[in-house]
Amino acid sequence: MAESGLETSGTPASAENAAAPQWYAGFDRETQGYLQNKGWTHAQGPGELVKAYRSLERMNGVERLPMPKDASDVEGWNRTYDRLGRPKSWQDYGIEIPEDGRDYADRMLQAFHQAGLSTKQAQMIAAESDRYLAAAQAEGDQQFANQSLADLDAVRREWGREADRKFAAGQRAGLAFGIERPTMEKIERAIGTREFLSLMARIGEGLTEDRGAGANASGFMTPEAAQARLNDLKSDQGWVKRYLSGDSNARADYDRLISVVAAG
Repeated sequence: MAESGLETSGTPASAENAAAPQWYAGFDRETQGYLQNKGWTHAQGPGELVKAYRSLERMNGVERLPMPKDASDVEGWNRTYDRLGRPKSWQDYGIEIPEDGRDYADRMLQAFHQAGLSTKQAQMIAAESDRYLAAAQAEGDQQFANQSLADLDAVRREWGREADRKFAAGQRAGLAFGIERPTMEKIERAIGTREFLSLMARIGEGLTEDRGAGANASGFMTPEAAQARLNDLKSDQGWVKRYLSGDSNARADYDRLISVVAAG
């Protein structure tokens, strides 16, 4: 009977210890490997998997970028631009604008805002524009300066011994009409140094003819005497060297004499 009892009790024990199928056994091998790597293969795995999915849904609902429906969805595009960093108003880009360029800059900032640019994008474009314009201005100034020197040299050779008299006549025209230096520079840039010098000389010579020759504006030296003295100094190589090197006395002599000639 003991033997019979042992045999009877052995059968239920074997069934009890039989391994139950794992909950993910029906998945393909790749999915099973994914669950194993995540640590979700234990009995509580399905619950943790559901929690992770719900958390992902909540996160996507908060962080998701609201995309517009199509190209005509104005409100949708505005929501997208705002989420990407566009300021509330085109006036809020925080870009410093010079007063003389305000109209153009305001128009561009409005276009930036309409195009949906963020503050960072607009400021980057503005900074690059400033760098480009500054470089272009510097290059233009250098080109003008080089051309101006070439024109001045050409005019001196063309006028020869009459150069100083004509230059003085041009200065006289500027003085007579009260043309300030910034205005003179604008005129010179507009028509070129060569044409500017010729124009001013013609105007000054016309003024001399109207006033008559021999007028003495200085009270001490006539324009003719000043011109003669200027010619003498130009023949003095020592004086010329001092003048070209920037000697203050030599330049003062020249300015004094040329002003007398111009006032004649």
